[in-house]
Amino acid sequence: MNQPNHNAYRGDASVEASSESDRLAELRHYPILNTPPDEAFDRITTLAVRLFSVPVALIGFVGCDRIRFIAHQGLDPQHTDRAPLWDAALQSDDIYTVTDTRQLPACLANPWITEELGMRFYAAAPLKTPDGYSLGVLCLLDEHPRTLAADDRATLRDLAAITMDALDQRRVTQPAQPTPDSLLPQLQALVMNMPGMVYRYYPQTGPRPHRFTFVSPQARDLLELAPAAILADADTVIDLIHPEDVDTFEASLTHAIECFRPWSWQGRIITPSGRLKWIQGRSQAQRTLEGEAWDGLLVDISDRKQAEATLRQEFQRLSALIALQQDVAMQSPHLDAVMAVITERAQQLTHADGAVVELEDGNHLVYRAATGLAQPHIGLRLDIAHSLSGQCLTNGTLLQCDDAETDPRVDRAACRRMGLRSMVVVPLIYQANRMGILKVFSGSPSAFKESDIQTLQIMAGFLAASLHLASEFEAKNTLLQDLQASESRYRSVISALSEGVVVVQADGTITACNASAATILGIQPEDVIDRNLAQLGLQVIAADGSPRSFDDYSIVKTFRTGHPNTNVVNGILRPDGSTVWVSSNTQPLSHPGDSRPYAVVVSFTDITELRHSEIATLKRRAQRERLLQPDHPTDSAKFRSRRHSQHHRDRSASVSSSRSGADLPPLSGRYWQRHRRRYCC
Repeated sequence: MNQPNHNAYRGDASVEASSESDRLAELRHYPILNTPPDEAFDRITTLAVRLFSVPVALIGFVGCDRIRFIAHQGLDPQHTDRAPLWDAALQSDDIYTVTDTRQLPACLANPWITEELGMRFYAAAPLKTPDGYSLGVLCLLDEHPRTLAADDRATLRDLAAITMDALDQRRVTQPAQPTPDSLLPQLQALVMNMPGMVYRYYPQTGPRPHRFTFVSPQARDLLELAPAAILADADTVIDLIHPEDVDTFEASLTHAIECFRPWSWQGRIITPSGRLKWIQGRSQAQRTLEGEAWDGLLVDISDRKQAEATLRQEFQRLSALIALQQDVAMQSPHLDAVMAVITERAQQLTHADGAVVELEDGNHLVYRAATGLAQPHIGLRLDIAHSLSGQCLTNGTLLQCDDAETDPRVDRAACRRMGLRSMVVVPLIYQANRMGILKVFSGSPSAFKESDIQTLQIMAGFLAASLHLASEFEAKNTLLQDLQASESRYRSVISALSEGVVVVQADGTITACNASAATILGIQPEDVIDRNLAQLGLQVIAADGSPRSFDDYSIVKTFRTGHPNTNVVNGILRPDGSTVWVSSNTQPLSHPGDSRPYAVVVSFTDITELRHSEIATLKRRAQRERLLQPDHPTDSAKFRSRRHSQHHRDRSASVSSSRSGADLPPLSGRYWQRHRRRYCC
């Protein structure tokens, strides 16, 4: 039985390191890793099992820490850890054999011998290059102790030579693997410019299942850990994972390792300084000389997650506003109910401590509806000339106070009595008529964000429209009473009172569309949201029937001028070919201090029936006036013709009467007047 020469393999450290480095460099010149199975190597292991009557034959190449098997018979390992038994065969100049592995103390720790396979016999021939470098071994394994005869040793030696011949042939037909030294400058530049931490990870068995063999310097910024600390103990990274995300991390990693697939995971970490970060990890699996490895990248996605959360909040806000518009439409024209809904939702959506609607009454603004801190003050009167609310109403612009303690525009004493520190005031304007203001406030300074301001502007538009509807309710109610005899007509009038509302961004993207708008336009809401206005393909005509160009749209004009448009009548060709007539208003949404709108709110009402009714009435009136004109050439001709015919009939009757001896009374002027009205009216 050959004994492993530990002194030859573990001699002078510098010589050993240099020799091993050269051997690994030579190994990389051969296309061994990440290549498909080769039938030539499989035939060699099959032949070895048959020739030597052993259950297992393997061809393996020895890397730095792992052994990679490229052909196997009787056993299906992909790799195993490097051990003294393999090292001894690698360093042997000839066939290396162990008759009974249990008699060799160095083999007792090998799991193939003690646990998994229980192998007793081991024989291996080194796979050497012409330059004398041992790349791997062709080995035989048996469950029973045995010896290898001289002829068998010669046969095993020949099989090893055949293996090297096949390997050299593969090297000729396939490109050699580039050496790390030749790629080092490019790889270093690439790694340093990566937006996150580059790493190489190896899974392991035992109490320490994680191991990193490379970590880029970006680990300091991303994880607040030194690369050396991660290389020394991979658990320093694992320990950063948020407790709620540990299960998803372990499940994704286990699946990648068991299936040898790429790894991908998103989760939270808590850095040593206590910062919460979202990170994303991605890696590709590959087989290396040291075993299966995952090369990947860890990046900080906290900003992206924040943006996603903001988008979700924006979607929820717009959904709430659309629901609010529908609730307001249901409450209209009951002004008190509308104001109660508006103040309640305004406080909820802006997370304010209170909300109030103030309506103009002479030289004062009166608290008409309030919630939160303002509710006990319903009926309070504010002087328009000496209040922030009054300035907002007078100027017709949104005003914001971030801190009542330092803002000279507010009544500091009154704010202290109510516990107010910050507020936003939005005017209620409809068709250039200023009716009051909508105000929210908080007990904390700078409590309101840009999204809160946008929400209030949209809600102010709803409320202003409701105020206008309330003022016209009595006239419309009279019309409704006249139409109650017809159920269908009554429903159509109710439907016409529900305004459509669409929100269009500056780039033309439609971000909100309520159900009434979709019904009026004859399209589905999902076909409108997130689409560009120009892409809808709607054909718009003016009140006189002429087509409108895109630049002549009310929305485009409002974006261009920053001014609202009111009571604009347009005809819209629906997808089904019908035409709907609408009366529309546009209201720009602007940031404080910026005259350019970032969005426009469009509200419109279906006036198709009203327009058709007006046209029919005008036609009847024109026809009646035309027929009543006595001097109209056509009418005169018709009249003379009728009169001439009547004259002949009267004369014939007179002649007949004369023949019969009867006297007829003459036709008077009144007779002709009556017949003129008969034929001409």
